Amino acid sequence: MEKQKLTIYYGVGEYEGIKWIDTTNSLINLLILPQNNISYLTNEEDGKDYANKSGVYILVGNNDQYIYIGQTNSIKKRIIEHTKTDSDGTYNIKQDFEYLIFITTNGNSLGATDRLYIEQQLIKLASTNKNLTIENGNNGQNSNITNHEAGVLNTFINDFRKLLNNINIKIFETKILDIQTALKNTQNEDISLKVKYNDNNKLYLKHTNNEYYAEGYYVDGKFIVLKNSWTKRLTFPDYMPKRYPSDVNFFNELLNKGVLVLRGDKYIMTEDYTCNSGSQACTLFIKISTTGWTSWKNADNKTMKEIYKINPKI
Repeated sequence: MEKQKLTIYYGVGEYEGIKWIDTTNSLINLLILPQNNISYLTNEEDGKDYANKSGVYILVGNNDQYIYIGQTNSIKKRIIEHTKTDSDGTYNIKQDFEYLIFITTNGNSLGATDRLYIEQQLIKLASTNKNLTIENGNNGQNSNITNHEAGVLNTFINDFRKLLNNINIKIFETKILDIQTALKNTQNEDISLKVKYNDNNKLYLKHTNNEYYAEGYYVDGKFIVLKNSWTKRLTFPDYMPKRYPSDVNFFNELLNKGVLVLRGDKYIMTEDYTCNSGSQACTLFIKISTTGWTSWKNADNKTMKEIYKINPKI
């Protein structure tokens, strides 16, 4: 597993207590801002790099036992709203926060649907920590995203949680779980990707001469290839583009999306990815059109066909 590489900048003088955190092997850019330094965001010169950025934020209070999670297209505007008394004179409980965690990217690339998805998943994850009081009035809004987009954002969320753990902020849970497992534990039925992950039903694709190695799961008629699966077969046979163009196009699509990357002498999966079938998943690594029903096997060397007792038309 690749370790997170962090660069942390610490505020001094009037901005003592602020932390700016960059990660060199993910998109995440993080701002940790104590409440007494909120003026940083309203300072037109000092706070200009963050003030109008979009992202997801967490207000943390009561010694890490109270949180509020939100999303915004301008963190400066939203924090000003949270730190003033309501128009009817009512005290705003969000004024009680001790520090702000603001999650964004260096390129300010989180769109509205991205932010809504991240917000909703973080609320669900927070609900698994019985020591937390969550001040959100609802569970967030649903966002219309594809399984692929959900996979990319789940990786982003996992990286964020690991980052918090690395800097000793454990507001979600003390043990970092895969997001799919953690969300499954909440028993919410609206999770877009219901992944039945456990070692008992993991499947493997192996080559005797170590030319490829992949792991995955057969779930609800789809096949999920796991992160870090790889192949040393870098090119397709000459006949493949003409006879099986969809397989070649699918491989190229994953390259363009950054789901597959070339590292040294291997193409490696950078995230879990849902394929339409075990056969489509096979082709990514074997580079020839083949059937996944007999190629993917479990730890006991039983094929998918034997395990699921399916007689596919192949």
